[in-house]
Amino acid sequence: MSYSITGIFFGMAIDKFNRAKILSIAGILWSLTHVVTGSVNSLVVLAGMRFMLGMIMSACEPSCFSIVQDYFPSNMVSTANGILMAGSYIGAALSSSCIMLIQNYGWRQCFNIVGYVGAIFGVIGLIFLREPERGGIQ
Repeated sequence: MSYSITGIFFGMAIDKFNRAKILSIAGILWSLTHVVTGSVNSLVVLAGMRFMLGMIMSACEPSCFSIVQDYFPSNMVSTANGILMAGSYIGAALSSSCIMLIQNYGWRQCFNIVGYVGAIFGVIGLIFLREPERGGIQ
């Protein structure tokens, strides 16, 4: 629900502002919600974190598609988007490996580990991901 509510607003922001920074910051915030989720002690806070996660995730897909549009020539955009989307499904399939983490360390630590790893990738994005020129490759 929160994804649907904020997706339109993030889409408008992505049209106007630095998409690479929005994506990287969203990745860091996504990760922080996982770390906080790992330490919740009430159902209300857990629900709040999941709501926040949906809000933050709504910035990711539009940013990715928009950046891909400008990083690749028009005859390769569909392939690049296909690879991007495959990554989402591969990630979902690999998430089953969290079962081992949960069995060995508990669900809270699983959220923490996923959160810290995601934050590292978000910081890497802030450092290395550059904003392409809009409409630069046609």
